[in-house]
Amino acid sequence: MSASQYNRNLKQIGEWATKINQDNYFIWTTKSDEYDSYYSLSDYLTNSEIQATIKAEIDKDETFQIGYILKRQPEIKNVEEVVTEKLIELGELYQIFQ
Repeated sequence: MSASQYNRNLKQIGEWATKINQDNYFIWTTKSDEYDSYYSLSDYLTNSEIQATIKAEIDKDETFQIGYILKRQPEIKNVEEVVTEKLIELGELYQIFQ
């Protein structure tokens, strides 16, 4: 799948996002290698300026990325359950992309 084919999936994120808890999900482009340049998924979905920024970057042969960031905490209870849940959620998104 080419970058442009993959990037067409960007419009499908909103539908998927309504089915999940968006906390700690982020979107960024392959151009962004620093966490500071990641956008929260909920901000992306509600802010047209952020959407325009992502779109402008992916138009330059970059791709977008979506992921769940497990924030550092002294102790994460049930970490295996959290990771399993997020992998299932992301798997559902990737199924939509196919």
